Amino acid sequence: VVVPAPAALGMARAVDILLRAAAFGIVVMPAVRVRAAVWARLAGLAHHANALLLVVGDAPNELGFTASTRVRCAIERVLWAHSSGIFNELAGYHVRLDVIKNKRAAPGTHARIHIGAVA
Repeated sequence: VVVPAPAALGMARAVDILLRAAAFGIVVMPAVRVRAAVWARLAGLAHHANALLLVVGDAPNELGFTASTRVRCAIERVLWAHSSGIFNELAGYHVRLDVIKNKRAAPGTHARIHIGAVA
């Protein structure tokens, strides 16, 4: 389900409705600027609905206090299907994930994942 919302508060309201319905296990939304109380409410609703609220983007300060886990993702390497040429085809990425905040374990862990076809 994709719910378009033109403003930050409209996005938060849409997520609020989806979480209160408890019909989805994962709800994804962009990181938008709203008051800290709104983030706390959304986190509480996600916990009550046993759902994962995944916020994507550069987190505003208000979100940082409420988030239980914060992960920074960075592309380490781009993989191409052929060695050279202008018609080269993207084959995948090597991505590094760094845990910068975790309320249930120590931060500072990292992982590397491969996205794309097996090379």
